[in-house]
Amino acid sequence: MDDGYAFTSPVGSYPAGASKWGLLDMAGNVWQWTASDYDATHKELRGGGWVFPPVVLRASDRVGVDPSTWEIYLGFRCGQ
Repeated sequence: MDDGYAFTSPVGSYPAGASKWGLLDMAGNVWQWTASDYDATHKELRGGGWVFPPVVLRASDRVGVDPSTWEIYLGFRCGQ
């Protein structure tokens, strides 16, 4: 889908996609690092990134990645 952005979109660009709790941007922009361990050597990522197919663009989708990994489609979310 071409949304007019070359890479990631600004936070809050799709308010119609808010969850029933008002959460925005939970999937589709970047895979989000979590504080959780996926296994003994990998950290958990969630949400899918803009370069991946729609099947993985869900907040419930999770993968394990070496914590030293850096990619343009990896990011994080600051919560209150």
